[in-house]
Amino acid sequence: MSALNTTTCKYRNYDGLQQIKQEAIRLNIHHPTIIDIGPGGLINFLFHYFPTEKKERTTQEVLYRGLIKLVESALRKTDLFDLESSEPREIAEIFSDLQPEVVYVVDREPKVVEAVKRMVERNGIAVNFDYVLIDIATQQIQHQGDIVVAYNVVLGKRDGDKMLEAVAKSVKTDGLLSIRPDIQIQGFRKVNNGLYQKKNLNKINHYSKLLQKLNQFIRLLELHEFLLCH
Repeated sequence: MSALNTTTCKYRNYDGLQQIKQEAIRLNIHHPTIIDIGPGGLINFLFHYFPTEKKERTTQEVLYRGLIKLVESALRKTDLFDLESSEPREIAEIFSDLQPEVVYVVDREPKVVEAVKRMVERNGIAVNFDYVLIDIATQQIQHQGDIVVAYNVVLGKRDGDKMLEAVAKSVKTDGLLSIRPDIQIQGFRKVNNGLYQKKNLNKINHYSKLLQKLNQFIRLLELHEFLLCH
């Protein structure tokens, strides 16, 4: 079954967030609406023990991370502990100079949403946050973003298409989507590894029709020239 993979760590998607920010600057996107789908979280008292994301790890670091994740996953199932979430804070920090209109946090797990609310209040974050508690495998997001991040979406065979559809529909035309590089998504132009821009299908269809008419005109000219020569 598809899910939002809620186990995460600090700066796990930092490079992806920086990449999408630079593309937003290049496209002159200001005051964006941002949607964070499945921001992830960790049990609160283990949050600061979980290693910060980095590209290379020693064997000891790999074993330590694996042990913490195993313990965290087991304790998460008890549903006894509050969570902490870092990705929304990183989004607020990284995109602050673009002055976001709002950041929508979307998750199906109430404790993740509550964790983000506490984090925003605790840190006095000036960016406007709003919260959407839904399962995107069964419901559409009733908002569209100029920038959408969806790193923790895990696709299963049964409802993976529905989740991808929900993610795709949440992106405005010409908006940007940052997602796991192994996920392929239709109707988007690939900007970089894991970074896509939603195509303007009306514009594409318009240019396609113009091209067809141009080809027809060229064929008529060729036919006219042929008849004149014969």
